[in-house]
Amino acid sequence: MIIIEQIRNQRDMLLASTDFTVLPDSPYSSVLQNEWVAYRQALRDFPRDYLENPALSFPVPPEDLPGGLLSLQNIPQG
Repeated sequence: MIIIEQIRNQRDMLLASTDFTVLPDSPYSSVLQNEWVAYRQALRDFPRDYLENPALSFPVPPEDLPGGLLSLQNIPQG
């Protein structure tokens, strides 16, 4: 299950890099914060969802952060 471990590692990195989007002092509006909350929940659910359907790709964030911080890598197939 190396692929699922890679997926979890990528997911954990994406969650950590978006923590600030849902904090009380976030620069985002409440509407956009809600979108980030939904995105982060989809990230948490992704390893399970991927096991059920390996054709899935990582969830897409509401908007990319400066510098391409959320650039998603392809999920390894195999």
